[in-house]
Amino acid sequence: MVWDEWVVWGEWVVWGELVVWRCAGLTEGESDGTVAGMRRWASGIGVIAAIVWMGVTVAACGEASTVADALEAGEGDVVDVEETGEGDGEDGEGEALEPTPCERAAEATVETVAMLAAGRYSPAAALLHDGRALIAGGYDFERGAQRSAEIFDGAAGTLLATGSLRQARNFPATVVGPGGEVLVFGGFHPSYGSDNKVEIYDPLAGSFRFAGNAMSVGREAHTATLLPDGRVLVAGGLQALGFEFHSSAEVYDPVTESFAATEAPLNAPRAFHAAALLASGEAVLLVGGDSGRGELGSAERYVLADGGFWNVPVPLAHAGKALAVAVLPDGAVLVAGGANATDGTLADAEVYEEAGDRFVPVPPMALRRMAHTLTVLADGRVLATGGWSDTEVPSASTGTLEVYDPESGAWTTLPVRLARPRHDHAAVLLPDCRVLVAGGQSVLPGAAPAAPLELEVVTVPAKSD
Repeated sequence: MVWDEWVVWGEWVVWGELVVWRCAGLTEGESDGTVAGMRRWASGIGVIAAIVWMGVTVAACGEASTVADALEAGEGDVVDVEETGEGDGEDGEGEALEPTPCERAAEATVETVAMLAAGRYSPAAALLHDGRALIAGGYDFERGAQRSAEIFDGAAGTLLATGSLRQARNFPATVVGPGGEVLVFGGFHPSYGSDNKVEIYDPLAGSFRFAGNAMSVGREAHTATLLPDGRVLVAGGLQALGFEFHSSAEVYDPVTESFAATEAPLNAPRAFHAAALLASGEAVLLVGGDSGRGELGSAERYVLADGGFWNVPVPLAHAGKALAVAVLPDGAVLVAGGANATDGTLADAEVYEEAGDRFVPVPPMALRRMAHTLTVLADGRVLATGGWSDTEVPSASTGTLEVYDPESGAWTTLPVRLARPRHDHAAVLLPDCRVLVAGGQSVLPGAAPAAPLELEVVTVPAKSD
């Protein structure tokens, strides 16, 4: 994808109708106009910028706004990348950019880069504004629920301890706030059940603290979605003690650190579902999950304008929980995998089109999988990582990797695998284009469940022109 026109003034950089950067100390520079190029440019001047692609924050840094709002702050310089060729190292005046690891790679690779200090089954994980990755909490099958947290620095290749969570938890929902803070909502603790507390990680202080207020109910297997105005929609989930599935939803305000219930509840209780902010920024899509009475094929939109939930007219082809979603470069939402009691794990893939409010089938994955991750790569393709699969008998965690290309609609299985098969793990896109895979649970035939310590990095070769 090429960014046809962007505007630079002061610390703001704008593309189309979206502010894509607002980082203190940002200075003018050159880019080749691609998402990867923008990342390289940001890294080269010592900051990791916010990259907002079709309304989706890939790596947040500051606030999102509009061109009109930004222009009120001062005059901007408009650069037409395709016409000027600035920053390409050939046609313009900029110096040649150093290729990313994905551009240098001749083939896909998986590398174990470090060992976690503890097992982390379903941890909290997030990309910080400075490009490092936070991995916190999770469950260790030998040492129990974890409070500890670690920071991986991909540029330095280091994994270091940071401040611990105030309370051990796994299966939380995690969001990076507009100011760079990491918000960890709820989760499960074996002694307390599903928690209603929120913790805030300050990257500068390297510490967690409790937010001023808690959620109305304890939640795990829920979703938290960052809204364009910096608030967070927290929806669904379950309370493990009593096995109560929630149809409630609430909106967190980072200014007051308080919650307000949505105007209406979800149309169905749902946990183990997936959610994504749509490209328009006007609604959040919630899809699939488990109602407590069975898996769901339904989907609904939370509309910011009225605070209500509206059903998508036609459901998914198959009901599924523990499915995954990814917002594609054109704004459509890829929905893939999951599981239900009738079909087992699913290879299904569909694309949600916001304009038509409908799901469109696309080719299925090569492997049936649930509790996996989907990560949008720098070139717009999507990496499916790990999961639980019954494609082979007996069913088990998988380390297989495959890539979806939105242009061709095809899935390609990579010739490499994770060193440790895993599901319910975290995957984080690093600023250099590689994908960090951390934590999860590994269940293999004849072996006891384990939480892998191996921290792995996947490099997928950039798509050739």
